[in-house]
Amino acid sequence: MGAIDGAVLNGVIASEPQLQRVLHPFLNDFDISWGAKRAAFNATLYQFIAKPSAIFSETFGLEFELLLIYSPYDSMQARTMQAINSFFQSDPAKGRVENLICIIVSDALNAKDWVNTYATEYQDLRTYVVFNKDELFSSGKYSLVPEFRKQLSERDLFDVQLPLLDDLYFFGRQEILHRIQDNIRQCENSGVFGLRKTGKTSLLYKIKRTVESANGGKVFTYDCKNAKIRIRTWNSLLLLILKDLCSAYNLTQPTVDENSPLQVVEELENIIKKIPKTQRAVLIFDEIEYISFLPPLDPHWKKDYFDFWHFLWSMQSTYRTLCFIIAGVNPQVVEISSINSIQNPLFNIVKASYIQGLTRQDIYDLARRIGRRMGLKFDHTAIDYLHQRYKGHPLLTRLALSFENRNATQKPIIFTRDMLFADEVAREEELVPYCQHIVDVLKDFYPDEYMLLEFLSIGAVQDFIDLSTDPMSITHLKNYGLLSYENNMPKIEIPVVASYISRMTAKEQGSQLAHPIIPIGQREKWLSGNIRSIISYMRQLEAVINTNGTPLLFGSNSFPQADKLLEIPVANAESDFKVFISTLSNCFVESIENYGKSIKKSGYFWNEIKSAYPHVFDALLRVKAYRNRSEHLKLIPQMQETVNHFLYLDLEGKPICEVHDSNFILQQCTIENLKVAISVEISNLS
Repeated sequence: MGAIDGAVLNGVIASEPQLQRVLHPFLNDFDISWGAKRAAFNATLYQFIAKPSAIFSETFGLEFELLLIYSPYDSMQARTMQAINSFFQSDPAKGRVENLICIIVSDALNAKDWVNTYATEYQDLRTYVVFNKDELFSSGKYSLVPEFRKQLSERDLFDVQLPLLDDLYFFGRQEILHRIQDNIRQCENSGVFGLRKTGKTSLLYKIKRTVESANGGKVFTYDCKNAKIRIRTWNSLLLLILKDLCSAYNLTQPTVDENSPLQVVEELENIIKKIPKTQRAVLIFDEIEYISFLPPLDPHWKKDYFDFWHFLWSMQSTYRTLCFIIAGVNPQVVEISSINSIQNPLFNIVKASYIQGLTRQDIYDLARRIGRRMGLKFDHTAIDYLHQRYKGHPLLTRLALSFENRNATQKPIIFTRDMLFADEVAREEELVPYCQHIVDVLKDFYPDEYMLLEFLSIGAVQDFIDLSTDPMSITHLKNYGLLSYENNMPKIEIPVVASYISRMTAKEQGSQLAHPIIPIGQREKWLSGNIRSIISYMRQLEAVINTNGTPLLFGSNSFPQADKLLEIPVANAESDFKVFISTLSNCFVESIENYGKSIKKSGYFWNEIKSAYPHVFDALLRVKAYRNRSEHLKLIPQMQETVNHFLYLDLEGKPICEVHDSNFILQQCTIENLKVAISVEISNLS
């Protein structure tokens, strides 16, 4: 039986004795070592620090004490969560309690549901174990371990696909982080390059937090893929930087004519002169390709690139208070010495680094620290397997762990290599589609390098050797973490990526079906898990849409009819497929179209949704096409053409009459494409 510290008894509990009853149920598993009444963000809460027993700590992998909050309000509000977050960052909790878990006791009847919704909408990665006060009093339970295990298991902490906005789940990258910090202190520039979803943006957020928390400077981040940045002219973007510097350093903003490049650069130089010599103004340009001499969208940057970067380099050289970090996929912006006989202003002034996979130790820390919160443990053989199979790629590793969490038949559970290997086919059937988002960018920037990967993926090693004559091509692939050599034998470093590329290569060559189909005995579990993921992703997407102010999908009625998705059957027969595709169409396509009609926008799905969310549109167009095929004997020529297109993709060019189990294959392809499309849109909007 735990105890309440004497200072707590003589302090806050002496003033408000009813608090002892709130704390009593926790004494089976905790000591209460500190407590006080605290106010923040117009919320007055009771804050306690609970020290778990040795058994409790071992059960949930805890290394520190836990923050326990009592909220005496009959409703939960955002200010309550803001106050709790501030408690974590202030004494005595800071550095003393677990950052990843918080216990909340509330008078609000809906506290648990409200907190879960809040955490999803605001990307709050902390896990909250929530109790209603009255239910806690009436439970009569000797131990709260089962309820802790239940609530910690309900949220999939591995399924995090957005850039990390705080340090809670940031793992590894210490070497590159320290290197960039040193560059900033020396007023030198840095480049961060890597494939999609390797954690570049999360690293940039981390750099910003680190620099600003140490008072080492001000950090300004510009997402060059964002239309608000890339459509600007070079002088317009410099004017934006001028305004940001004035705001950050409390300087009077001069009146500047945006259409006068000379006036913009003169006034910006005057502002740069005023930056304190002990400070650094760090400009971060993410997705640098979009404002480079190889712009994917806005051709004016072919010329503007030179004026923009020549000026910034001149300011940096003169005043030594300004430096910048560029990030992207394509390192050509710093590799090429000249473009059309014009000197490249970024050549030899940026120290480039490539961001690759997490180390084995990083994976161990990630799996252990997060997994144990949900009742999952991974022995050393399992960690070795994960590192070998995914080479530390953050997204693929997290999604692999998420799969095991969702499919665990019981918890707690200790995973071994053999257990992970047994799930490999089913697990990677989920992972393979994500590889498209990761490596297909090579087709745009480095088609020759991608061709080399194609040869390796199908075992054509000699072709690879014969054609890999350009050292830079090999360097790129190595730096991306895609290529390695073992006894002078080349191989694709990430096996699941190799599987994806071989599959795509097989499709392009007109081979038999390369897409592995979920075995009959695993389909129910596969369908349930993927539908729940789609529901979760949709809610994340809606939250990001609301933040960005881009066109709504369903209006204020968030994701209507989502519960109907859980009733979808496995499409083992044509009748099952008809129910499946009709339900999917009702929940998504028709709900979007109905919202468009409600705001008097004709063709909302075909215009606004297609323009704002092209990946989701394409996935839902497949749904629409298959529903029309299922419901109508004859289709208009345009829709028939669309149906034929998707059938060709999903059946890999084979006539449907020649494909066994075609109903489920179409169901599987439809769900996989929708799931990935939503994930990609979340990433793009974030």
